[in-house]
Amino acid sequence: MDIDTNRPKQGVAFGPFRLFVEERLLEKECIAIVLGSRALEIVILLVKHAGNVVGKTDLISEVWPNLTVDEKASGFML
Repeated sequence: MDIDTNRPKQGVAFGPFRLFVEERLLEKECIAIVLGSRALEIVILLVKHAGNVVGKTDLISEVWPNLTVDEKASGFML
């Protein structure tokens, strides 16, 4: 695959952060932040819906598709 190194990366900036969805990369002040895949999916989802409330049902269906998430068993409450 050819990569165009002259093409600037397209990202979404918010505060000191920049999110590159296609590259699955989050940077803070040009330094990559290591996130787990689920955490990154949550960040991407929230950025895509910036300014809007993302409900629990939508969050679970996007980040944990085809899985049953038991809030009490995981200790994770939404």
